[in-house]
Amino acid sequence: MKVLMIEPCYFGTGGYLRAYNNAKSLSERGFVVDLFCSSNKKFELRIKKRKINDNFWLWELPRLDLNPHINFTGRVLRGFIGLVMSFRKKYNIVHVCNPVQFESNIPGAILKLLGKRVVMGWDDYFGGSPIFDNVKFTKKYVNFCETHAPKFFENMVVISDYLANRAKELGAKRTVTIINGISDSARITIHPKTEARNRLGLQNDKKYLFAFGNTQSWERTLELLRIFEKIQRLDSNVMLLCNFDPYKILEIFGKEHEVENKSLDKIINVGYIAEKDIEYYLSAADAAVLIQGEFENERACYPMRVTSYLGAELAIIMNDIDSEVGRIMKKFQCAIIDKDEETLAQKTVKYLRDENWQKELRKKVRIAKEEMSQDKIILKLIDFYKSIP
Repeated sequence: MKVLMIEPCYFGTGGYLRAYNNAKSLSERGFVVDLFCSSNKKFELRIKKRKINDNFWLWELPRLDLNPHINFTGRVLRGFIGLVMSFRKKYNIVHVCNPVQFESNIPGAILKLLGKRVVMGWDDYFGGSPIFDNVKFTKKYVNFCETHAPKFFENMVVISDYLANRAKELGAKRTVTIINGISDSARITIHPKTEARNRLGLQNDKKYLFAFGNTQSWERTLELLRIFEKIQRLDSNVMLLCNFDPYKILEIFGKEHEVENKSLDKIINVGYIAEKDIEYYLSAADAAVLIQGEFENERACYPMRVTSYLGAELAIIMNDIDSEVGRIMKKFQCAIIDKDEETLAQKTVKYLRDENWQKELRKKVRIAKEEMSQDKIILKLIDFYKSIP
């Protein structure tokens, strides 16, 4: 079976990693796969082709990201380039990712009208996010795409049961929930804690929590800082490793006085983390922190960093907002999770002081790691492809 996968995210970021992992897993099972994505360079006019294995080719499409208008034009351009390139082979399945992006919906819609077997991936619920609330035209466009895509495309690959139910309500004929599987790349080398801390210049007599990501919304970050403040009041020996400046975030959103400086001083902003160093930060930490905001898009998503945390066999500390991630973590009992901030802080401190609890939770994390491996996740996608008439 030949599969074309079109992913609008830039090479190496977000949804690209999800698409790449799925494409690579398919290719390892005999599927012939082409994956189109955007270059991660802000100005790149060339189309780059890279062989991943005998069945898998990665194509980086041009990018013109000089200002918002050029960025818009670049996305439309990639949409039509992807459409033209889709006629190079007779694909059995065209899997386009994200209904609101031009790179996907332009070729996806036209190929669907031409009678091709098209699958629409839905892994981010923009309509459930407040980010476009002040941009009325964009908000209308996003809502239109996400409301009409399920009925139009009929075949939906979603990242959560939340979106599966939403897609069915909106007219999808077939849906499958494919979370982000833990791939070989997420199965990082786990170093001895002391060795990792010495390499990073961290203290061995401290407890470290780790939180990172490519994006930090103000609500998510503020909630993280509030919870960490509560943890600090209970145990001043706990530190937080992150890749953002908490003082700057609070200043930008005018929240400087909502979190005590005493707790902020115990936050270490490590800045950009090179790929070769991420395994040391994960190995040095006692637990990972995943804080989600109280919005529909947060309930519907499944962040890629969860796979890194589980791949490193770290217990996850998270607030309970009835999200897809929370539901799965509860299923495997591999997270410290609670709706109440104060209770979550108390549980966290208790966990960091209880070695037996740590050993017990790590065993459950290992079980979750195997059950959510990319090797097992991809089988559902293969069955879904085969079910499409």
